[in-house]
Amino acid sequence: MQKLFIKLLWTLNLAVAISLLAAFLSPLINPKQVSLFAFFGLSYPILLYLNLAFVVFWLFAKRKFAILSLLLVLAGYPLLHRYVQVFPVTTGAADKGLKVMSYNVRSFHQLGRKNSNSTKTAIVNLVERQNPDIVCFQEFGKAKNNVNGFKLDMPLYGQGENIIYTRLKVVKQGIVISREDKKFGIYVDVLFNSDTVRVFNVQLLSYSVSNELELYDKKEHVNRKRFIFSIAAKLNSGFTRRVHETEVLTHVISRSPHAVIVCGDFNDPPASYTYQKVMSNKLKDAFIESGSGLGITYSWTFPKVRIDYILTSPEFELYNYHVIKSDLSDHFPVTAYVVK
Repeated sequence: MQKLFIKLLWTLNLAVAISLLAAFLSPLINPKQVSLFAFFGLSYPILLYLNLAFVVFWLFAKRKFAILSLLLVLAGYPLLHRYVQVFPVTTGAADKGLKVMSYNVRSFHQLGRKNSNSTKTAIVNLVERQNPDIVCFQEFGKAKNNVNGFKLDMPLYGQGENIIYTRLKVVKQGIVISREDKKFGIYVDVLFNSDTVRVFNVQLLSYSVSNELELYDKKEHVNRKRFIFSIAAKLNSGFTRRVHETEVLTHVISRSPHAVIVCGDFNDPPASYTYQKVMSNKLKDAFIESGSGLGITYSWTFPKVRIDYILTSPEFELYNYHVIKSDLSDHFPVTAYVVK
């Protein structure tokens, strides 16, 4: 009986180890070609925990069996580094830098509540306490409607779901367009220390699973089998449809005449083709440079992941990345200081 138990656990360990290896490959494989790997990439944190659990178990039960998962976990350190920061690269004051904030406000629909002026007021107060120089909002809703009752002491740029508030002088503004999503992002060129910097604010195509997750949270007669298939289908659609936007964004960043700051909700975690492709522009990730802990920015149900980013051109230094734990949206706002 004991031998059978060990054999079953080892078989399960093999399956979990192979799944972790598939997660390692996820950033390298275009979901339009093979979308299966993107599911493993999304599940990377869970697969990591399972492999670590097997390492601990086998160290007490049968040490040589621990080698497989241990080697995989160690080999995956470059990917793990995107998820967990224990010793930030840059810390300390950044008095001469720009304070940048990125925040998906979910059209001011606080979890479990309807759009309300009280949510707008609370978000205004949160932003004012942070006192950023640039704020990039995603899912702002119809700007003409939501600007009412939303008063920040900064000029506003953009008219759709993605808008930018900034204290800096803006010399140019534009939009980022793709055939999948006619206007998924905007940019402004701002003057900073006598230089021009292009600030992008984007939201890549969503998985569109919020309604299912909200019903599941409320336990309102959810058919579990139908729920799982619906979520899987929408995730698969998101993986594949987001590819074109990812390629467009990567291209416009590479063609920018100025150094860039990229803010936004990518709707994809660091173990994804989206993140890998955008970062191929040799960008810096504010979380990797100066964050700490897990950096989770999407707080609702499963998966709790980092999908909101502040990225910059390599000539910038990044300080004091911070995730603000607020329940005013299903996303947490993130801030960082950018110094040039």
